[in-house]
Amino acid sequence: MVPNKFDTEDVTTSGEEIGDAEDDLINKKLPDHIQSNCFLKGEKRMKQKGSKPALAASLIVLSVCSTVLIGNSFSWFTDNVVSSDNMIKTGELKVSMKWEDGKKTPSPSDDWKDAAEGQVFKYDKWEPGFTQARHIAISNDGTLALKYKVLIEAEDGTVDTDFAGVIDVYYSDPAKKVENRTDVDDLDYIGTLASVLENNAGINNTAQGTLLPGQKDVVTIVLKMKETAGNTYQEKSIGSSFAVKLFATQWTYEADSFDKQYDKDAVYEDDIYISPAQTLTSPDGKITVTVPKGAAAQDDIYTLEATYELTDNSAGEYTVTADITLKKNGIVVEDGTVDYPVTVQVGEDLNIISVKHKNEPIPYSYSNGIVSFSTRGFSTFTIIYSQGEINGAEDD
Repeated sequence: MVPNKFDTEDVTTSGEEIGDAEDDLINKKLPDHIQSNCFLKGEKRMKQKGSKPALAASLIVLSVCSTVLIGNSFSWFTDNVVSSDNMIKTGELKVSMKWEDGKKTPSPSDDWKDAAEGQVFKYDKWEPGFTQARHIAISNDGTLALKYKVLIEAEDGTVDTDFAGVIDVYYSDPAKKVENRTDVDDLDYIGTLASVLENNAGINNTAQGTLLPGQKDVVTIVLKMKETAGNTYQEKSIGSSFAVKLFATQWTYEADSFDKQYDKDAVYEDDIYISPAQTLTSPDGKITVTVPKGAAAQDDIYTLEATYELTDNSAGEYTVTADITLKKNGIVVEDGTVDYPVTVQVGEDLNIISVKHKNEPIPYSYSNGIVSFSTRGFSTFTIIYSQGEINGAEDD
């Protein structure tokens, strides 16, 4: 018997070749136990040959995925809405007043005279029966609804109530053409000019209205001298000039988030109390203190206590010591919020050396024998002067 002989040689089979062989076996419908054995052997060989490259590739993929996940841990549905160009802007409250002759029908044109640039009523030869009629146009030139009122007020001086008492005031809203003197009887009689100038009697509750932006009201005002006025009124003047004034303020028309009542308490400028200037004088007349216009509330009471002492310092120098105490409602004004003008009489033709308050120099002026300065607090003031060269002011 010839022994069987096998020649050996190095055979290397790739994973791809094994795979092809396995496919052939499957296609030939080999028994299941043979196919399973082939697959297991091929898989083992593939793992032995390609495990390191596969591991490296897996690590790279894992690294990339980790980076993505760290930067974007979550993802949500999103959307947005933007409201642009929101605005907060104040409206404008603006009125104008113009006039024209009242003996014709009010003109729809803008050819009216501006009441702010001249007198509405002007004549210097009044006599019994003389009548002057004026149409007054009140316009809302702003962007806000407003309420208005027209007043006739004395501007300065003392009114001659005797003469103003023979001037009658008539009013019509809407305006009416006053073609002749008898047409005056068709207007509302307000009262005499004396009563109107004294306290706006009548007209204060008559000449008023409301206007939306762009709207205009036209009213008529007539002044007439009584025919019964006799010779005693020749060469007379009412003493004070008077003004026809238009006041306007907010009206409850525009609405906020709640209603239209946010400006229901709006007041006219003339309803806001502005105190007149008030000058107080010491008993000897040498010192005055003026409370400026608008500095006081309606019920405030100011009192002045002041003493004046002159001392001869020898060598031709003199010191005026003025102890000035201004009290507001019984409380000394020591550190006020307004400047109070003060005057102290010292005599003419003097050389003012210094004016001090609390031993500190203060600015002053000197004219006609009076030293003037302002202060916000009151205590002791000293003025040192000498005879000789006149010194008018010190501003340090």
